[in-house]
Amino acid sequence: MIINIAIVDDENEFSSNLEKSLIEYFEEGSEEKKINYHIDVYSSAILFLEKCSHYNIVFMDIDLPIINGLQASKEFREKNENAILIYCTNYARFAVDGYQYQAIDYLVKPIHKQHLRMTMDKVVKSIYSLEKASIAINVEKGKRIIKQDEILYVEVKRKLLYYHINGQATLSERKSLKEAYESLDKNKFARCNHCYLVNLDYVKEFYDDYLVLTSGDTLSVSRNRKKEFQEQLTVFLGSHV
Repeated sequence: MIINIAIVDDENEFSSNLEKSLIEYFEEGSEEKKINYHIDVYSSAILFLEKCSHYNIVFMDIDLPIINGLQASKEFREKNENAILIYCTNYARFAVDGYQYQAIDYLVKPIHKQHLRMTMDKVVKSIYSLEKASIAINVEKGKRIIKQDEILYVEVKRKLLYYHINGQATLSERKSLKEAYESLDKNKFARCNHCYLVNLDYVKEFYDDYLVLTSGDTLSVSRNRKKEFQEQLTVFLGSHV
């Protein structure tokens, strides 16, 4: 995984110092614990909002020209619901208004390196926890992060994968079922035939050649997959008693 970071600030000296501090943070770990990362710097919110959908972490100045940081945060959240947002400001009182856009912290300029380090420790841990519990689905102009627990089942049809999500619209991307299986929790998802990966959490009824999900969806079970699927379901249910 690559952690993509954006710094949005019109003060060049501040942006440069923050970028250097972040590089120091990532490079100070041991070789075994090195984190892959990429940092982009934007001097205006307008430039940032054109490319904001793929970032994991955003450091946002509040006092920006034309579109201030709070206005930018509103537009940003419409395009990226899952990124971690951190405000950078000269006045802490202005950052309070930004929590409505799910900011997790604010850093008062000039930024104290110890505060930054503590914030980054928390942020990186959160990102990796989210990665394990979620998957990224390719959508137009970016990625959509979906919690695995929300996926009812995955279906392959005409070289497209369809993610059937509990209570939400179905999402699709061009990928094989094998690739999807590799990215999902193998203790929770199982194949019941050549075109379905089922979230065992949602299996309500299981018969000889079909199963019924809590959503009401009925999926066929192939003869050559039946025994293996039944064994996986049994183990799964036993571990959740």
